[in-house]
Amino acid sequence: MKKVILSIISLVFFTSLWAQEKVSPRYEITIHAGGGISSLQYDPEHAKQSIGFGGKAGLGYTLFFSKHWGIETGVGVDFFTAQSKPGNDSDGSYNAVTNSSSLLPGTDFVFSYNLNDYKEKQQILYLTIPLMFQYQTAGKDKFYVALGGKIGFPMSATYKTDNYTLATSGYFPTYGRTIDDLPEYGLGQYTGLSNDGNLEFDIAYFASGELGMKWVVGKNNALYTGIYCDYGLNNIQKENSQTFVAYNDNGNLPMNSLVQSQINGKAVVGKINPLAVGIKISFALGVAK
Repeated sequence: MKKVILSIISLVFFTSLWAQEKVSPRYEITIHAGGGISSLQYDPEHAKQSIGFGGKAGLGYTLFFSKHWGIETGVGVDFFTAQSKPGNDSDGSYNAVTNSSSLLPGTDFVFSYNLNDYKEKQQILYLTIPLMFQYQTAGKDKFYVALGGKIGFPMSATYKTDNYTLATSGYFPTYGRTIDDLPEYGLGQYTGLSNDGNLEFDIAYFASGELGMKWVVGKNNALYTGIYCDYGLNNIQKENSQTFVAYNDNGNLPMNSLVQSQINGKAVVGKINPLAVGIKISFALGVAK
């Protein structure tokens, strides 16, 4: 990936030097904002997903090495959201051991749980650096299209759940008994639960595209209105072996994120690719030579 980016930059640099002999270059400094639908595309083996709302904002710098062609870079922030819920596996179980403060200290048992109305919202904020090639038609107001890519560095990632129900029980083979009526020891019925926490994701590489209209405003300034699409090329998921519902015998049952945990010993989500499509508006301050 680094070799490809360096090759593209070198090509554009020498092309721009060649073009300076024939065409007066034009520079644009842009500020942009946009929003639309976003999602975290993944293989939902144990979860169902719905799209959310995302957005972006940033600053850009465009060098036109001809009246039709230019290259853009800059810095921005991209915001992705998604909502998930368990698929057919709202139930789970695993082997556990009670601790010294429990009713039956040091006892092996099978912990089981059942979830209802569980929905989890994930939010990710990326710092992005684009490298885009832009083509624009001739004339005063122009049609434009931009293609390229960007690299995204995760700034923050969180998840949140609200108002779900959890039922837990423990089967103790030593005693041949199932206990489900001691909520103070983590075994019982729980309602109106909520949870939140942080997530960890890797650097993201995006294939990006944009098209729309460029409207002249004044002598050298312009207003861009268009649609954009950012598709994550790599898996941003980090391996995580934590259990989705973590047993705690003091009645506090912490929930880990659905997208970064396991159910019945299997990862809920293996691969995650961010995706965003929306409307973008940019104002460009142009400088001509």
